[in-house]
Amino acid sequence: MRKLLLTTAALLTLLVSPAKAHLIPFDNGSGCVTALHCAQYVDNGGQGFGAVPRVLTLETHGNSGSQVGDVTPSATGPQVTGDAQPGNDKASTPTVGSLGWLGGSGVAIGYNLNQNANGGGPLLTDLVLTIYNPTTFGAVVSFHLLNPTTYTAADFDLQPGNGNGTFGFVLDGAERLIYTSLVINGLITGSSLVGLGADMGCADKQAICAANDGADSFIALGVGTPIINPTCPDCVPFAVPGPVVGAGPIGMVAAGLFFLNFWRRRRNGGGTLPA
Repeated sequence: MRKLLLTTAALLTLLVSPAKAHLIPFDNGSGCVTALHCAQYVDNGGQGFGAVPRVLTLETHGNSGSQVGDVTPSATGPQVTGDAQPGNDKASTPTVGSLGWLGGSGVAIGYNLNQNANGGGPLLTDLVLTIYNPTTFGAVVSFHLLNPTTYTAADFDLQPGNGNGTFGFVLDGAERLIYTSLVINGLITGSSLVGLGADMGCADKQAICAANDGADSFIALGVGTPIINPTCPDCVPFAVPGPVVGAGPIGMVAAGLFFLNFWRRRRNGGGTLPA
């Protein structure tokens, strides 16, 4: 039994490695064609700096053409690196419980652009969502942007103002299953902390992919935020007190068998699993 449990833990660790953990653009189902990313756009409403603290805000004051930085938790509060901006409304590490992220389909990030498009728009090279242990502040799992994304002038025009609309990112179907399994097995809890990092723009500040303005900001969208994630069909409630249903040896063995089959299907080029 111990050998099987260790194998299960190793499988979970392998499956949630950054190379296999994906954030993808949200699809609002509109089928719109007015802008390149209009199907990703959601009118969240009332998400301004004063109303909803940003997890990450990026801004460069030297017009370098790129913005790179992240926000991570620590014993003394959120820590910023690179071009990430400090401040209670610009950098935060909310808990999973406060966001209602009790299952993979509840996880969502909103991106608010604030750039001078100049006929193009910034290249979002990477977006990294990390869930942290609330005691050790070690990373439990990270989800990376599946594909770099360039925003256009038409995309900019969709936004009525800072915080009133964002471009949404969610987990893909396979990663929703992985996230939910980590909740079931107690590796993600209500007190787990959320951190975010991003890399955007390009070195040539005159190119259309440049980040030449700011501040660009990212919001962790709680379950119930209008349009993007009103429900969470695979959410698993946290048990208080006592273990989460499905946790422990039996739950770990079941998860191990499930993900072993999943991993084999991935390696053999099998079809994707349902969300």
